[in-house]
Amino acid sequence: MNEQLSILPSSHGDDEDSSIEQKFLFDATRRSLLLDWLEFHMLRDPQFYFSPVVSIYYDTPSLSFYGEVCNGDYLKTKVRLRHYQKEIPAGQTNVRCFSEIKRKFGAHRHKRREPLTIAAHCLQGDLFSDPTIRGVPDGMPECRLLARGILSPVLVVEYERFRFVEPQSGARISLDAKICCSSANSVCFRGTAPVFLQTGVLEVKGASDSLPGCLRPMQRFLYKQSFSKYARCCELLLNPNS
Repeated sequence: MNEQLSILPSSHGDDEDSSIEQKFLFDATRRSLLLDWLEFHMLRDPQFYFSPVVSIYYDTPSLSFYGEVCNGDYLKTKVRLRHYQKEIPAGQTNVRCFSEIKRKFGAHRHKRREPLTIAAHCLQGDLFSDPTIRGVPDGMPECRLLARGILSPVLVVEYERFRFVEPQSGARISLDAKICCSSANSVCFRGTAPVFLQTGVLEVKGASDSLPGCLRPMQRFLYKQSFSKYARCCELLLNPNS
C-alpha cells in the first residue's frame, strides 16, 4: 500500500501516552504472512516504520514488577531504558535513549517517557554494573512514588518492530518479532541468556478495545491475551525447563 500520512502520532517520540492497549500473539513462523497483510491494508508510520528495539528492564531485588504479572494484578508497572540501535557503530560517542515508566490499569495504560543521552561505552560494557545505567531510575521522579525500594537493571530484551496506522480509526499497530532476552543479571537469574521466544506480538493501541476491521481476516492466526515480553523472559530465566 503506497498511501502515506503526512502527520501521525508515533509512540517512538511520545513524552506521555494514555490509550487502550491490546496484545495479540502469533506463532513466529507467521511473521511474514502478517507483515504482508499489514503492508497492504495499513499505512506505514511515516517517521518510524521499522527499527530494532533494545530495552533494559529494571526491577526490585525480589522482582516485584515480574510478580505483578504472575499474580495477575490489575495494576502493573514496568521501568525501562530503551534505545533503537542493535549495533552501535565504532566512533559513535553517544546514544539517544528514553527512560520509560509504563503503568497498566487493566487494558488501559499510561506511559511516561523522557529522552536522555547515554555515553555509548556505557551500553557496550556490563550493563548491570555500570553506574550510569544503574542510576537511570534515580532521575525518574515517578520512581519515587512507587515505594518499591531500589531498582536495578535485571535483563535486556531485543526485538524487531514494524509500525503502522489503521487508516479508519487511527489506531497504532505494531508487529514485534524475533524477540529475545540477549543478556541477564546473574544475581537475579539462574538461567543464562540468550533466550528466544517462539512467539511474536501484534499490539493495537487506540481508543477502542476491539480489533480493527481490516485485521479481522487475520484473526485465525492471532490469540488475544495479556502478554509481557519482560515477564516471559523472566520466566524462562527463572525456570529454564519451562
